[in-house]
Amino acid sequence: MKIGIVARNITKGGAGRYTNELINNLSELANDGGNFDLYIFTNSDFEIKNLKNTHTIKSKFKNKLFYDLIYLPIILSKYNLDCVIYPKQIIPLTHKFLKFKKLVIIHDFIYFEKEFRNEWPIFDTMYIKLFQKFSILNSDAIVCVSSFTKASLEKFFNIKDKRIEVIYESVNKKKFKCIRNKSSSEIRRKYNIKKPFILYCGSISKRKNIGRLLLAFKKALQDNDLDLVISSWLSNDNELFEIIERLGISKNVKVLGYTSEYDLIRLYNLAELYIFPSLYEGFGLTILEAQACGCPVIGSNIMSITEIGGSGVYCINPYDYNEISKAIIEIINDDNLKKNLIRNGFKNIRRFSWEKTGKEVFDLCKEVHNEK
Repeated sequence: MKIGIVARNITKGGAGRYTNELINNLSELANDGGNFDLYIFTNSDFEIKNLKNTHTIKSKFKNKLFYDLIYLPIILSKYNLDCVIYPKQIIPLTHKFLKFKKLVIIHDFIYFEKEFRNEWPIFDTMYIKLFQKFSILNSDAIVCVSSFTKASLEKFFNIKDKRIEVIYESVNKKKFKCIRNKSSSEIRRKYNIKKPFILYCGSISKRKNIGRLLLAFKKALQDNDLDLVISSWLSNDNELFEIIERLGISKNVKVLGYTSEYDLIRLYNLAELYIFPSLYEGFGLTILEAQACGCPVIGSNIMSITEIGGSGVYCINPYDYNEISKAIIEIINDDNLKKNLIRNGFKNIRRFSWEKTGKEVFDLCKEVHNEK
């Protein structure tokens, strides 16, 4: 059996980490006698294990439309593939008539939510909405990364004749783990962090609710001397710095920009708590990363976060900054609460495994391949 995976423009953030982990675990499975060959089609430079039965087909073409619509159909058709995985929600239009089975991974339906419709340029919104629908209708199987994402699929589309499976993401437990006694002084020096701090990791966007987080943090400062550390690959947002300046908390907020995985793991380990007050998530991978590092978590009481974080998350109403602030103060000042969240976080991450994710995705490929 020949399985392909489209890994075009692997970028920073959750979708990039998901694709990386899925490729690595499918590669391990192929290497360990999974009775299939894996073909990785990419135009990105990222680490791929050089294992038996794994083949990497690299391209120098960076233009999204040319790569997706023209280059890929020609290349994919040369390898006599049985099934191709599309891990970034979109099956390009010109792939419709290619003969192999198509499996699309759906992370979320954020572009369909009215509350966030103005968050992206109108062309991007129209493109994603049109082709995400096309991809769902023209796939042989659909993987939703959470039950919440599957519920959203059922809300926006009347899909009855498609194979839909919930297959969770996970966290790399070999990398994300407790290392509290290692490299702490190095990281503090590098980022000039001298006080106890709370950590946020993610993009700076409306749905991430950074404005209310900053308001909550300012209120928490009335009783605690601490910093807020923001790790974001999209941190050059002038509005963010204007809000920080207007609230008068510049001395206590450190916007780091993109941090390497090495640094991020150590930040999770050093933080007093991890805070994730998002208004919308398809999964919420950083919650599991924080839990794996023994960091207590504050998260929104929205469905995906409660589904993924379990009892290892102190749930708050993300629209109430007073409630967010109260949660920060409680965890900072209550060691028993903190220990309980850490303990429940460790229990929670046992439910997740990238090895399991890879195996379930492979099994689904095999099933759709065998269907007439």
